[in-house]
Amino acid sequence: RVHGGINQSLCLSSSVTWMSLLSRFPLLSNCFLASGLATSGDLLCQLLEKQERFDFKRTLRFSTLGMFSSGPLFYFWYSKALPRIMQRYTSSSVVKTTARKVLIDQFVFSPVALAWFFTAMGTLEGKDTATIKAKIKQDYVVTYMADCGVWMPVQFLNFRYVPISYQPAVVNGVCVGWNAFLSYMNSRSVLPTPPSPKHHTLASM
Repeated sequence: RVHGGINQSLCLSSSVTWMSLLSRFPLLSNCFLASGLATSGDLLCQLLEKQERFDFKRTLRFSTLGMFSSGPLFYFWYSKALPRIMQRYTSSSVVKTTARKVLIDQFVFSPVALAWFFTAMGTLEGKDTATIKAKIKQDYVVTYMADCGVWMPVQFLNFRYVPISYQPAVVNGVCVGWNAFLSYMNSRSVLPTPPSPKHHTLASM
């Protein structure tokens, strides 16, 4: 019980410290959080894939993207841009306002963020433009459908019950599992495009 009490006290102290940092340095805190969770998600994915050895360069790319892209992007969208947009669409009904916020997030922000993810990861991997476009064409729709299934209910609860300053942290928290899925989708090879069928004319016959 003594050890349990100590552990509980340490967890509470860490939580208070993190909330303090999040309040004082929201952008920087969210960047570090996004980087750490991106790293965790990729490591989890590689563990589930049961690879013979970890691809640490792949993990480093995810970590870098979290620090310099996802973290700032989530912070400015959820803390700055989305609240400003919602000033025009606020309803007297809390449920209606939350639903509108989810729809704007899902159908305005998510499609762009997902396309940017595949583009940025492809760039970090040194892929050319044609390969990145082929990757997006192959996996974007499937990934976006999964995005809708996961994030719409999560964001409804997030927008409904979580203060604005902590909403990016909630998004990043769910991103552990989501990043594992994105890592899997990103690691899939681009299938070769089948050759287009030849058109036979009467003359050739």
